[in-house]
Amino acid sequence: MSGALVPQSEIDQMQVITGGIQAKYGDVTGGIISITTKGPSNRYTGGLEYETSEGLTPYGYHLLSGNFSGPLLRRKKDKISILGFRVSGQYIAQDEARPAATGYYRAKESVINELELNPITRIPVINQPDRFAPSGEFITNDDVDLLDVRPNQGTQRLDLTAKIDARLSDNIDISISGAYTDSKNQFGSSSFFNWQNNPFSLSNTYRGNFRFRHRLGKTGLKTDEDKAKKGSLIRNISYVLQFGYEKNTGSAEDQRHEDRLWEYGYVGNFDISWDPVLNPDGTRHNGYNENLRGFTPSNLNPALAAFNNEITELESNIREYNAYNGFTDGTLNSIWGLRGNVGGVYNSFNKRESDRITFQASSNFDIFPGGSNSGRHSIEFGILYEERLNRSYSVAPFGLWTVGRLQANAHINGIDTTNVIDTFSVFGEVFDQFAVNFNNDENLQFYRRVRQITGQGLDEYVNIDGIDPSLLTLDLFSPLELTDQQLVGYSGYDYLGNRLDGDVTFNNFFDIEADGSRNFNVAPFRPIYTSAYIQDKFVFKDIIFNLGLRVDRYDANTKVLKDQFSLYDIQTAGDFYTSINEDIPSGVDPDYKVYVNREGSDVVKAFRQGEQWYNASGTPVNDGNVIFGGEVVIPRYAESDPIKRNIQSREFNPDISFEDYEPEVNWMPRLAFSFPISDDANFFAHYDILVERPQSNSFVSPLSYYYFEDPSRTPANNPGLRPAKTIDYEVGFQQKLSNSTAITLSAYYKELRDMIQARTLLYIPAPISSYETFGNIDFGTVKGFTFKYDMRRTGNIQLTANYTLQFADGTGSNASSQRGLTSRGNIRNLLPLSFDERHRFVATVDYRYGSGKKYNGPRWFGADIFANAGLNFTATAVSGRPYTRLQVPRAFGGAGFQGSINGARLPWNFTIDARADKSFRIGGKDTKRALFLNIYLRVQNVFDTRNIIGVYPVTGSPEDDGFLASADGQAVLNNIDQSNRNIGVYLQHYQWSLVNPGFFSLPRRAFLGAVLDF
Repeated sequence: MSGALVPQSEIDQMQVITGGIQAKYGDVTGGIISITTKGPSNRYTGGLEYETSEGLTPYGYHLLSGNFSGPLLRRKKDKISILGFRVSGQYIAQDEARPAATGYYRAKESVINELELNPITRIPVINQPDRFAPSGEFITNDDVDLLDVRPNQGTQRLDLTAKIDARLSDNIDISISGAYTDSKNQFGSSSFFNWQNNPFSLSNTYRGNFRFRHRLGKTGLKTDEDKAKKGSLIRNISYVLQFGYEKNTGSAEDQRHEDRLWEYGYVGNFDISWDPVLNPDGTRHNGYNENLRGFTPSNLNPALAAFNNEITELESNIREYNAYNGFTDGTLNSIWGLRGNVGGVYNSFNKRESDRITFQASSNFDIFPGGSNSGRHSIEFGILYEERLNRSYSVAPFGLWTVGRLQANAHINGIDTTNVIDTFSVFGEVFDQFAVNFNNDENLQFYRRVRQITGQGLDEYVNIDGIDPSLLTLDLFSPLELTDQQLVGYSGYDYLGNRLDGDVTFNNFFDIEADGSRNFNVAPFRPIYTSAYIQDKFVFKDIIFNLGLRVDRYDANTKVLKDQFSLYDIQTAGDFYTSINEDIPSGVDPDYKVYVNREGSDVVKAFRQGEQWYNASGTPVNDGNVIFGGEVVIPRYAESDPIKRNIQSREFNPDISFEDYEPEVNWMPRLAFSFPISDDANFFAHYDILVERPQSNSFVSPLSYYYFEDPSRTPANNPGLRPAKTIDYEVGFQQKLSNSTAITLSAYYKELRDMIQARTLLYIPAPISSYETFGNIDFGTVKGFTFKYDMRRTGNIQLTANYTLQFADGTGSNASSQRGLTSRGNIRNLLPLSFDERHRFVATVDYRYGSGKKYNGPRWFGADIFANAGLNFTATAVSGRPYTRLQVPRAFGGAGFQGSINGARLPWNFTIDARADKSFRIGGKDTKRALFLNIYLRVQNVFDTRNIIGVYPVTGSPEDDGFLASADGQAVLNNIDQSNRNIGVYLQHYQWSLVNPGFFSLPRRAFLGAVLDF
């Protein structure tokens, strides 16, 4: 809050709370308050901070931050500032985001360099052709290092903020603020042999905000009693208008190839020709055969090209090579099936962009019934509008070569025996050579455009693998050629990655251009959120009430399926019986969906309303399987024409399948009150309803619906998700024990409703019998009790101790926790949630010396050596969280439940953190603009405790998965032995992979820093 404009009249009334400890005011100059705050660990905020005196910790953490603020313009008459500013910045360079208690195994750089030159080894086999093996299979413990810091996993981040406050009058002020963040993160989840080529993710954030505040009426230092004498019913009126805009952009790419997509999978130039061949009886020309005439490796991906080093003779076909453009042999690219080989290229280029526009208006005022302060009501109300616009784009570059190879000559269909273009000879005999047949396909364009590069005609074969990648671009393809092969995913961009205007809608995906082409444009995800609230705080008969009501409206602003159980609208019973001129049977609702015994039949087999199934007579049944028994489910579609009902048809009308998302409106009352039981005790309670907009799985591209009938591509997300709801209750009691100690007891209960969870929809029309999606089907309860003991500073000691007992049960711990468990139905059982911590103890002890007359510490050489110095300890003990034991060992995992889901518990965790600091005043006591320096040493996990936070699910151990000792593991070892491979080396590789740093808490870390306030 340094540099914030505050009226001189409000200084004595202002209260600032930071981290639960009341802030201390600094110097007051010209209406600008500089506030020095302390958080829970006594850490000062603001100023200049270094994490060590040299700026480097043992784990490579660099941090430099600072801020400056002050008045820009003052009125001479009363020396009150009318213009103030604040500028702050922070730069972080971090070599390791997560140091490991176990360390990280990585191949030595010299070993990697050798492997990149020869990634494949030829192994002679008696009486059989030689076989190839990854050279990395032969490295041993001598070839790897156990590192504290993973190489090439660093993060750099720059944060800049600026703010200008202007006082336009005594009652009006404005604030303009902006922020900029730039970050660069290098990552690699499996970079044992490939850490030198870890990809980068980049992101930028721009944020701007404008605030206008207007206080109605006069302000001054008068007390409420003075104001009450004037008899005004409504006083202290003010309102605030605030506008905000935020843009975030990000991307991820291979550091060597960036956006040059055709380079990602490029191995080299393959000289291929298509030569005429004879029919089986050798009597005439029968077609053309692909022949490889040469291979020239490229230096764009030299390690991938080196996969072919052991191929010493020219093969006849590129598919006989270990690596060719867009492809590497999977068996050679995997070392012992545990990790990737050298030369890996990040097979993804992606980018994203999001915009957020907000407007807020709020107002508050006080009501004094009858002019009396005793019945005072503090009223606040406001509105919020927020609109987001999210875009994303991704490409899998390796596949471009595969699709290009597939499409380059796809238009060629055999030969035209009536068109002789040349002759050729075989063993001295001459034959007529025929031209090829070809036809045009309006959905394809690669075969036409690539010939503009090579200069060839449509009747000539094109060799994609002989074209320099710098000449190839993404727009050679049509959208369909890329989406059919799942090479691109996009929304808010076109299929080439060009940004689309915000006015593109869901239905534009199905547009057909004037020339007959289709762009398949996907609109950005653009949800809209609005809310309004009002709250009243007042005192009635010594009871402090805080009443409020908030109304939220969430609009996904997209199209959703009319019926989740069918891609195409199903005829209702009312329309069905009207069409066949019959009366609706009694007990059948006109809105029931109709299912028949065969396509085009008028014989009803079942009805459905939502997820409730009914037999042909309208009697409800427990499950659709009772009716269908595994038979094909045939709905009576509202659109009878199968062509118009085909989503991939040019005649498809999206309105027969989709409708607008119906906005969700939620009412959230809030009630809190407290009252004194006695002079030394207080009772409090609150009741809240909280609503959270869908945080995941809520966007579905029309591309997913376009490929709905492909079971591997059926949309998993659900755009029809509703907000989740939490109902929160708490009651508590505070008791003073002495002038310096107090206890607080409270109990809480939370109901979690409409939480997002994976589910399976059964009995979907053929050829899809079911598909997995997400729904608002999860629920849970969280019950707990807390005990808190506070001791204000007594002498030199301040103490806080907390204990929480909690029971968190529900049907799912996160949106994907039920995936793979719902193929036979969506059974909802209450189980311990993964975040359940049954017991938690936290104690904080702060020992501190004052200064001057309050100093009671040791004096060395006549100096108060520990003045304004202190030592803080925080001890945390937590019972283990639940996990699910599995029965059948698998490599690094398992299968088959052993007991119930989340029926096992991790061990307790215990950690002690410490901080020692000392403050100095720089400048004499009479100096008005003194500087204050705080030097600190912060140590996390003082005793370097290796807490277990994860285990292998079969053994319950963080170090052994139990696989090698199992029958399946022994079979793997026997297979290695029988193939004359070295079991001992395999075991070393397996042991490296067993070390999972994520199963342990962070090791001891020390931070030495300084904070300068000025």
